[in-house]
Amino acid sequence: MTDDTHAREAMAADLRHLVAEVEALHPEPTRGRDGRVALHAELERAVRDLPDEATTEAFYRRAAPLVSGLADAHSTLFPPEHGDERDRLPVSFRAVGDRLYVDAVPEDRADLLGAHLLAVGGVPLDTLADRVARFHGVENPSTALLRLSLAVRTPRPLARLLERDDPPAEATLRLSTPEGDREVAVPFGDPGRDLDATLEESVPAPEGTGPRVRRYAGDAALFVPGDLQGYRESLEAFVANDAGSAAGLAEAAYGRHVGGDPPDDLDATVAALPSMVGALTELADADPERVVVDLRDNPGGDSRFVSVLAYLLDGLAGVERIAGATRAAKRRTERHRERYGDPDDTVAEPAAYDLSDYLDATRGDRDALEARLRRSGTCADLLDDGSYAGALDPDRLVVAVSASTMSSGFAGAAQLTAFGADVVGVPSGQAPVSFGEPVGIELPNTGLAGRVGCALYHWVPEPDGRTLTPDAELTPERFEGYDRAADAGLRLAFDHAGVTDGEPPRPVADGG
Repeated sequence: MTDDTHAREAMAADLRHLVAEVEALHPEPTRGRDGRVALHAELERAVRDLPDEATTEAFYRRAAPLVSGLADAHSTLFPPEHGDERDRLPVSFRAVGDRLYVDAVPEDRADLLGAHLLAVGGVPLDTLADRVARFHGVENPSTALLRLSLAVRTPRPLARLLERDDPPAEATLRLSTPEGDREVAVPFGDPGRDLDATLEESVPAPEGTGPRVRRYAGDAALFVPGDLQGYRESLEAFVANDAGSAAGLAEAAYGRHVGGDPPDDLDATVAALPSMVGALTELADADPERVVVDLRDNPGGDSRFVSVLAYLLDGLAGVERIAGATRAAKRRTERHRERYGDPDDTVAEPAAYDLSDYLDATRGDRDALEARLRRSGTCADLLDDGSYAGALDPDRLVVAVSASTMSSGFAGAAQLTAFGADVVGVPSGQAPVSFGEPVGIELPNTGLAGRVGCALYHWVPEPDGRTLTPDAELTPERFEGYDRAADAGLRLAFDHAGVTDGEPPRPVADGG
């Protein structure tokens, strides 16, 4: 054996270890299969089909479906190159409807902007999208396109989708352009190469990375929650919950928002982060008739911001309304408690299931909901002040989403429908029944790592189907009608809110 090859017995042990981890951690470990027998039959088939020896790459291709079969975007087995993917295709894509459009390229390939992808390496787009599900949890068609848009940009993931052994040196793209179909060979190369030719943005939006606000003519305002992994109130609660991930998250967020070395004191680091309460009270002070919440391309982090927004919409009754519209069931394993803390000092139910946020009897406890908000000192100050309870009262509330609105980003869109919000844009890759709060796993013999979601969420009452269907969808026809603007989904949101009628909104003040 070499360092990169493994004996059959070692690989079989890792396959069994992988399934054992899924069963120990995931709230619905047989999801995507017809029960536990089907899961173990799939495992046994994989074991029986193992060769006498195989490389880590060959083993990964056999093992990944045991996790991706959960159809859970938060659970995955990472490929051997995870964290070391250097080469990139100097082309990026965005999902609109059933298409992937070129949205950024180097200046010397600007002629490709706005084209949509038909095939890669001679394999049609829909076939590639189907193959993505072997390696990544796909919750709906938008998830598949989102994962595909990333996979075709790196050599080894593309090799898997093309069913090749060796990574290609270039990607052969077949594209549909206004002038007709064309085929171009684009070499993989320097990941730092600038993609400086991009689809143009048409909405003057507030700049920054944290939560921000801007006002527009027509008595409208745009609220961008921004980085949901690094806002002050989220990290204050993580610290209060004794979450093992709090210090690392706070330091990383400080680097993104402030820059330089963070203070030695964790509380000082957290205090320097941008405040969700600050942005939302600014929004309430503007008192707009129409509010657009921009969650496009937001990968998530922590959904506490939705409760803060709900408080401004309807006080603690609003927070209760959010809680009443959602359910959560968590596997309170030791690893989950270590990473996320245990805010309620929960006594684990049989099989480590915490159903306190799932059963109707416990979801309407306003005192408990207020106590959770108060784990953030900034939120506690907001509650003590009291003047912002129900201070935000728009006539129209519209949420803009994209295929890459995921996790807590998706939670914001789904939960705000409890206040009558309309969801607008490309359907999210997250399903109305989805998973989160993953913990890490590692296979002892092959060394492959991964993660498994430990929490199940119903983000809307009685969820039906795999997709939260937008009230107004950004279809390819609408996207092209907006001249393929990079922010066409935001344009559609302002039009849907009645602020504009096909034209970009006009800012009246810089609130961000």
